[in-house]
Amino acid sequence: MLSQSARATTAKEAAFRVEYPNSSPRAVKLVALDEASVPVLVRLMRANPRRAALLPPFPSAEASRDAAGTVGAIKAQLGDFVTRTKGLIAEIDPADLIVLVATAGGDAPLAAVIGEACQARGVPVTALILDTDGVRDDALAASLARLRPYASMLVVARGYDYIEDMLAALRV
Repeated sequence: MLSQSARATTAKEAAFRVEYPNSSPRAVKLVALDEASVPVLVRLMRANPRRAALLPPFPSAEASRDAAGTVGAIKAQLGDFVTRTKGLIAEIDPADLIVLVATAGGDAPLAAVIGEACQARGVPVTALILDTDGVRDDALAASLARLRPYASMLVVARGYDYIEDMLAALRV
């Protein structure tokens, strides 16, 4: 009687082998969720030009303060938000994995929009939170709570090298 290994190498069993690679290239999109994570993504893209990243425009604090409260300003902000949201959804549509990068304690207003869009399309989300020295535990906890509902994997990264290693493990 032949062992399983010996039987698997017979000509009869070889007829069932698949002669092409077992996976297709992944379509992964890196997304910066706050202004502080943009330089991290730029550095990651320079390290590997095959990486695709989405660096959404973040509204300036001065523009928000200057026009706050007027009806025209509110309409303009809502119109801009709708336009940016549609653009984000179109950008993540072809992806089969989304990697969100945020800094601990940072505001991540796009997390819910991107997370909901990914959930609706069945696209898994990995969230990497860059923990910087001096960030209070409650600020880190708030960042984790903001991303937890959408991420199938949520990692607190202790530096740029850790994020680079995570992306290498995800084959991104």
